[in-house]
This record gives sequence, structure tokens and C-alpha cells, in this order.
Amino acid sequence: MFDLERAIGEWRASMNASMPGQAETIDELETHLRDAVQQRVQSGQLTDAAWKASLQQLGTPQAIASEFGKLPPPTLLLTRAMQVVAGLYIVLAVLASFGVLRGFVAGRLSSLLVVHVWSIVLGYSAMLAVGSVAIWSILSRAFSDWTPAETRLLSRSFRLSAITSLILTFVGLVSGAIWFRQTQGTLWLLDLREMGGLCLLGWNLAVLWNLMRLRSERSSLVMGLLGCGLTGLAWIGPTLLSSVTSYGHSTTMVMTIVALASLTSLAAFLVVLALLPPGRLRFR
Repeated sequence: MFDLERAIGEWRASMNASMPGQAETIDELETHLRDAVQQRVQSGQLTDAAWKASLQQLGTPQAIASEFGKLPPPTLLLTRAMQVVAGLYIVLAVLASFGVLRGFVAGRLSSLLVVHVWSIVLGYSAMLAVGSVAIWSILSRAFSDWTPAETRLLSRSFRLSAITSLILTFVGLVSGAIWFRQTQGTLWLLDLREMGGLCLLGWNLAVLWNLMRLRSERSSLVMGLLGCGLTGLAWIGPTLLSSVTSYGHSTTMVMTIVALASLTSLAAFLVVLALLPPGRLRFR
């Protein structure tokens, strides 16, 4: 008696040999193959005949591998991009740890400030990592296909980064508030940096809520991109504003306005790309 699951297992073994490292692509091909077999069986064919016909229609593993060529599938490209971002984040974590420890040993930073600076740097950087992956995904999605596997991979990456950013930013704000209490006699000064940190906490919660409620990649990409911009404003925005206020020169103000307008225009362009259907700008 014909065993469909055994036949699919043998087919997967051949596909893995022909297309190593492309498990996501093979999973999608298997789904198409199962659907084709089921449709033929429902139309009255025997299972073994339906399997042979569907397999012939799909093509041999060698032919499929040749058709895909030597370029890695989009999921593998997205995985590589995430690995690069994760690697840069680890390097930043090491450098930040080294920097705050030097400050602590030299007596410039107290233990609370060490925790505050380290947590804020890595918490904000985690959201910047979300934005970096979002920008890569927006551009890749606009010029090529986008699969459900990529949506799932993107959601897992965003969820991990948002949780990391949420926890570290919270720790940074609390440790900073305690340090203010010890040195200034108040928990909050309600300055722009503190308000930026609170806004980033809220945005992380919004990203996580969106990931739980929605499955579309469009909203996740837009929120990741806007989160990157919000992090930039929370991190360097107060410094830019104070420099403009302190110097009061029109040249400094104009340069700041031009820089913000350029970044805003770029973000708006990327948002438009994120809202387009996948592959809309693909070269035909």
C-alpha cells in the first residue's frame, strides 16, 4: 500500500541534499506539494497516482535547485541580515560594558550610573536594531517576493528585540531615577531625556501589542521604522535642541532643521515602500 508520508520524507531528503540550508523554502514547497496531492485525490485519483502527477508537475529536486539558482532565498537573506545586526549589537554590548567599567574603576561613575548608562545604551540600541531590520525588510520586500515564513521570522526578531529594549530601558530609567533621588533629592527632573525614555517604553509596548494582535508584516515594518526614529529623537534630540538653544545662531538652527527634514522625508519614503504590495518594484 502506498505510504504518502514516507514518500514525502524521501522527497525531503532529496531536496535537502539538492538545496542545503534552505529548510524554509523546502517547507513551502512541501505545502504546495501536499495541496496538489489532496486536490487530485479529491478529484478521484488514487493517492499514488496523485503523488506521481503532483511530483512530476513540481519537478525533480535537481530541477528545482537549478531554477532557484545560486542566490539564497529571501528567508536566508533576512536571516543573514539579522545575524549581522545581532553581531553588531553584541560588539556594542562589549564596548559599552568596557566603557562603563573603566568609568567605575576610575571613580567617574557610581554603581547606579554604571547600571543606568549600560542599560540605556543597550536598551535604545535594541530598538535601533529593530529599525535596521525593518529598513532591510522594507527594501527587500519592495524589490522581491515576501513569504509567510519571512513574516514569522520578522515577528520573532521584533518580539525579542522589543522585549530586550523594554526591560533594559525600564532598568535604565529606574536606576537613573534612584541616582537622581540620592544626588538631587528628586526622582524626576521631567527633562527631555526622561520623557524620551518614557515614550520609548510606551512604543515598545505598542510594538509587542501589535505583534500579538496582527499578522500583517506591513504594520510591524512601519512600527519598527518609526521606533527607530523615536529612539534617535530620544537619544540625540535633547542634545540637538540644547545646542540650538545655547548657541542661538541661525546657521545651527537651519542645519538642524534641514537634517530633521531630510530624515523625515526618508522615513516617509520608506513608509510608502512598506505599504506597497510585495515585489511591486521588482525589475521585470
